[in-house]
Amino acid sequence: MAQAYREAMINVDGSALDHVELSVEAPFTVADLSEAGAALRQLAETPALRRVLVVVESIGLPKPKALWEDLKLTPLITHIRWVALVTDIEWYAHLSELAGALWPSLTIKHFEPSDADAALAWLTAQSDT
Repeated sequence: MAQAYREAMINVDGSALDHVELSVEAPFTVADLSEAGAALRQLAETPALRRVLVVVESIGLPKPKALWEDLKLTPLITHIRWVALVTDIEWYAHLSELAGALWPSLTIKHFEPSDADAALAWLTAQSDT
């Protein structure tokens, strides 16, 4: 029996030179997180990872193993300086603000989905100096 194709629900796009785009939509699997983590690790030493545009459509309720996989990505935060978070999920935006407070070198700014263009503009305007 042929397996059905399933598009990853966490996508990492590192094709831009000045930022990385990350999109999340539930339901995502541990494999999705693993693949996204591998892609982010490959970008760790590039200047693009300093700026990350995160678009969260939906988050769902991750399984414990998926949460563990997510926690394993924490060391990558040292490579990230600015995050433009695009979501209308209020609790997720507040949680992200808390993460920004825990890492003083990380600036996270929340944008509504209708302001996605402004999020990218803000992100790419951040100077490395």
